[in-house]
Amino acid sequence: MNASAVAIAASTPGVAEHIDRLAELVLAAGGSVHPRARFVEQDGELSVHLDGDPADLPLLVVPESLLVPVDGIDWDPDPDRIAVRSGDAGLSEVQRSALEAMLGLYEATGKPVWAQRSLPGCSLPQDPVALAAVTEVQPGFGSRGSSVAEVFIDSRVFHHQLGADGGSQRVLMPLVDLVDHHRSGAPLRVVDGAMTIGVVRAAAGTACWVTYGPRRSPLSMALHFGFVDASAVHAPSVGFTVDAADSPLGVAIAVEGRRLRPRSGFDPPHIDLDAEGIRLSHLTFDVEHPGRLPAIVALGLAGVGRRSGLAVPEPDAAARWLLDEAARRNAAALDGIVAALDAPRGSDDPLEGSAPPRSWAVVSEAARVQRSLITAAVSTDS
Repeated sequence: MNASAVAIAASTPGVAEHIDRLAELVLAAGGSVHPRARFVEQDGELSVHLDGDPADLPLLVVPESLLVPVDGIDWDPDPDRIAVRSGDAGLSEVQRSALEAMLGLYEATGKPVWAQRSLPGCSLPQDPVALAAVTEVQPGFGSRGSSVAEVFIDSRVFHHQLGADGGSQRVLMPLVDLVDHHRSGAPLRVVDGAMTIGVVRAAAGTACWVTYGPRRSPLSMALHFGFVDASAVHAPSVGFTVDAADSPLGVAIAVEGRRLRPRSGFDPPHIDLDAEGIRLSHLTFDVEHPGRLPAIVALGLAGVGRRSGLAVPEPDAAARWLLDEAARRNAAALDGIVAALDAPRGSDDPLEGSAPPRSWAVVSEAARVQRSLITAAVSTDS
């Protein structure tokens, strides 16, 4: 038997050969795997570990030629398979080999069954009450893909610019998608023609981390990836409108909620005044830096007052009031998700008489975590 290209510890038959094949493809294409990296599989769960000093070497270097574009692929609708039905003719030979190994790995680790239990996109869109509650907070959820394979693949991809004129495409990332997420993990980015992943680990551990999105909210992570991200510190506000009669400034105030993936703690809303009142493009709560948002909103309201002549005598107090109102609106919407997921199923419900998938409990918990995050960000903003 030939020696493996990398160190692999797998409890499930067939897993090691697929990981080894992916490593061979990466190395043959001019990429690299850290010499101390260990690929670990236990009962279908995959992770990448590194012992000792990384010696300033990257964990993984995966050439761009191995990233597998999936936007044109038609996936098999069979819920028990993650397989291509058509649309892969445009892949290169090496991309096709990488895709074959990745699909084999998904099959060996039971991902079709896991996805049906664990990914909300496989079940929540079938329940109109639950879906309505979720989309109030996360507009657009459930709009990408309807089959188990489509939902699963969408949870594994990276949005990447392929070539100067290629546009943004979703790509699968050989070996990279085996690394666990943490908000503080290594970023996913392509540098000099290769996806290069640095070594980021917990202070006292060997498991390596990448970040699927350092500023995504707990609910966003749960809906897309099927787990509650305890490391999340950001949360976007739902959109809402305060009537002029209830506004401390005497004009209507609308928070539009345009940005649902906050880009930074300084992600300032665009604030302006039109014939219908004051408009804020979005609000992003940040529990690590709670004082930033009140200051940014107060400055924005004061600026609107100076430009328009609107009386804003106490912009700090107005900002404080608006953020308290936003926290209340978000709490109500997030409580609505929990209530919808916990409600008894009616006779016309496809889940009537059966227990909801495990993913529903994950979403419910993420809604609670997000509610607490927002409450903490607003109550400790000084």
